[in-house]
Amino acid sequence: MASDRDNRLGKYVLKSRLGKGGMGVVYLATDTRLKRDVALKVLSKSLASNADAVQRFLQEARAAAQLNHPNVVMVHDVDQQRGHCFLVMELVTGGTAQERMSLGPLSWVEATRTIADACRGLAAAHQAGLIHRDIKPSNLIRTADGIIKLADFGLAKVPDETKTSGPVTKSGAILGTPQYMSPEQCSGEPVDARSDIYSLGATYFALLTGEPPYVETQPLQIMFAHCSKPVPDPRSRRPDVPAACAEVVMTALAKQRAERFKSADEFLAALNALLANASAADLAERAAADATPTAFQGAPETLDEHQGLNAIDVSAATQPGERAGVTAPYLETRSWSGVTRLLSTTSKRRWLGVAVSAGALLIVTGWWQGWLGRGSGVGNPLPQRQQSGAPVVSPPARAPAPPITLELVAEMPGIQSAIMSVAYGKDGNTAFSGSTDGSVKEWNLNSRSVVQEFKDPTQTIREPAKQTIRAVAANNRWVAAGGDEHRVRVWYQSTGKLRAILEEPRGEIGSLAFSPDGTMLAVGGYSDLWIYDISDYQFSSGRKLGDSSSSPVGCYMVKSLAFSADSRWLAATSWDKKTVAVWNAESGELQRYQRDLPKEPHTIAFVPKTEQLVFGMHQEGLRLWDLSTVKIRSIPTSVGHEARTVAVTADGNWGLVVGPWGGLIRVHDLHGNQQSRSIKQPQEYAAMGVAISPNGLQALTWGGDEGRPRGYINLWSIVAEKSE
Repeated sequence: MASDRDNRLGKYVLKSRLGKGGMGVVYLATDTRLKRDVALKVLSKSLASNADAVQRFLQEARAAAQLNHPNVVMVHDVDQQRGHCFLVMELVTGGTAQERMSLGPLSWVEATRTIADACRGLAAAHQAGLIHRDIKPSNLIRTADGIIKLADFGLAKVPDETKTSGPVTKSGAILGTPQYMSPEQCSGEPVDARSDIYSLGATYFALLTGEPPYVETQPLQIMFAHCSKPVPDPRSRRPDVPAACAEVVMTALAKQRAERFKSADEFLAALNALLANASAADLAERAAADATPTAFQGAPETLDEHQGLNAIDVSAATQPGERAGVTAPYLETRSWSGVTRLLSTTSKRRWLGVAVSAGALLIVTGWWQGWLGRGSGVGNPLPQRQQSGAPVVSPPARAPAPPITLELVAEMPGIQSAIMSVAYGKDGNTAFSGSTDGSVKEWNLNSRSVVQEFKDPTQTIREPAKQTIRAVAANNRWVAAGGDEHRVRVWYQSTGKLRAILEEPRGEIGSLAFSPDGTMLAVGGYSDLWIYDISDYQFSSGRKLGDSSSSPVGCYMVKSLAFSADSRWLAATSWDKKTVAVWNAESGELQRYQRDLPKEPHTIAFVPKTEQLVFGMHQEGLRLWDLSTVKIRSIPTSVGHEARTVAVTADGNWGLVVGPWGGLIRVHDLHGNQQSRSIKQPQEYAAMGVAISPNGLQALTWGGDEGRPRGYINLWSIVAEKSE
């Protein structure tokens, strides 16, 4: 165990680690004299001998210490003890705006109030003569009371900076985080308060849409976009943003400083005007968001018990986007001989070209506060676990559900191989497909075209038999795919860059699912079932479920997975064990299972707004499983039909089912005795799957012939059936 001395810096006792970044580690600590918890930011030993880094670190302390404002993180002290340089700050435990974004874009009211709070803190900084120069979502931190505070003045320009000759901010230096840097920052020009306004506008854009204004692969490409590309309208990525709100964002993002808000106070006035005109419905949505617990709930990382403070010497910085709060490289490019800036003006538009040599300095800033707890959807808890043997009963008499049908909208063109899996994007306008040729593609459903293909640059030439992609999943950040190669690849959805390769699940990959709250990835293999906690954007904490050595249910050949709408429960099928089961997704505890089914189960799905599951079996059609009463109901009209995939309509009344042969789509009434309806597809070969769009108005079907180069994806409208 580490001694008390190992975990003590002067009067501060370190209790646990909250996070780390490029410059050091942030600890939860106790001030033994004042008896209060604080956040202790300790400069890493690897940088402590670097005079430049120490000067920047002390500059942050001096800059932030000038401010005493409710919307700025307060600095209490700066000190050096036992060779460690550290900064003492107030402890803010509500998580960063970047972490809040991991749950999806904010409502426009919540985003506007977040930026308004940040604007107040920024106005105070500007009044003190400080230019922040690194405003971004990960530097906006929320208190337990919901107040946003501006943090991290490590790159701040201080009033007397131009009079100093120190190395921290040489003339011509490029400082900041590329996704949120102003055009003048990107080109190395002098900055003023309006540069911070641009960065805050870029942050506003990200909170509204879920991503920064410019999404490029490389930092220098992003910087070029800030200088040269047109100002994006947030409504192009999120149509429901009010026009007045979009106008404020675009004013803050004006290329020319003179066209932006003149001050943080003027920006704040525009934000307050937006909020004053918010409708009652908008404000109710904001109140619901405020009622959602967002305080720091996860356990902080503990100190290394064998190293004590030796653990402060952090390793190399992580890659951009790999931890919560890390959105991009924290970039400083010096005016060295190895750096060439080529600037030109054409039609009043600046074009930036920056050639960076190997000597250019890249520092990645990490998150330093805790992370958000998972989504707060509640739902009723399941009763005690139930073993097999539940009775099969007939459905009760009820009024018939209004009939529906499908009308073909379009066939995706140019498909040359069988499509084995398709997942809708969160916006419903995109879809992601996996096929027998090993490709993973993103489709724009409006233009009916492929807009991106996801590849593995480390992959060598494979045998054709090893190429099939059998499972694809997507959320607003990631795309995951797996198949015959016994591994899962995960890409950044926005850039197509490979993020991780998961090789723990053994055997072929049969199914994938992201939890609706974005914190988990479930992987079903032909040997194992795994769940990964990805709340911190890492893919290294997989847990195996359904191990027959410790559980009454062994899950093998998992062909289908489904999360409940509130992300609390994970349901899965086990083909060769003829079993369906439900786990608590967070704890991994088995809650329900049904063994020894008449046939092998293909597919499983939760029924919206109920505690029911529907699952489909080989040649046995559909069964409805009520998790609260532990009863299974047969869907009589489906018996004898192959149910490879089922998708449930938004009202919970109808199940769309496809089987492998003939290409037919069958529409089954899940709660009554109405006859099933069959819908013929244009293609007559195998139908592999069906999915319903997030808005419930459309559906996709897909399939093909695994033995020949032909396949299809069809887009359908779900419409009320016309009366005779």
